[in-house]
Amino acid sequence: MDQIFDGTRTQEDVFKIAAKETIDQVLAGYNGTIFTYGQGNSGKTYTMFGNGELTNEETKGIIPRTM
Repeated sequence: MDQIFDGTRTQEDVFKIAAKETIDQVLAGYNGTIFTYGQGNSGKTYTMFGNGELTNEETKGIIPRTM
């Protein structure tokens, strides 16, 4: 699935729309890739990791949400 997100989407939105299905498939035994692409300083690392606060549900990225 290809998707473009603007700054109005929350971390939870991004996870549900772009990652959850892939993660569910990986847990079922299939291979999956979540690939972020874009201009430098556009939020790719933030999307994947969040701001480092693993207990904050609003700012957790894709990787912490998979655990």
